Amino acid sequence: MTRKEIEKEMGALEKEIALKLKNMRVEVGFTSPQQVSREIGAGDDTIYKIETCQSVPSKRIIYNLINVYRMNKVEIDELLLLRMKILNLRKKLKEQVNEYQ
Repeated sequence: MTRKEIEKEMGALEKEIALKLKNMRVEVGFTSPQQVSREIGAGDDTIYKIETCQSVPSKRIIYNLINVYRMNKVEIDELLLLRMKILNLRKKLKEQVNEYQ
């Protein structure tokens, strides 16, 4: 894969995870990402950054959201898989950058 292809795929996966989490937040009745961040004891901008594709949720954040968002096993597995794919693409991108240095 070229760098551009990796970045494009990574961007699509980041958007997918962001949208899933935003939809879950809205479904359970939270009006702002900051409310959720406070509920799970994270920094005020943590969920906002995830929902706006500025950050990828850590496993800890995903696990903290399970009860708050009332996730089922399928939803949890989907989020963890998306996260893993993003991290693998980041690794590929880093390897390519190191290869050219």
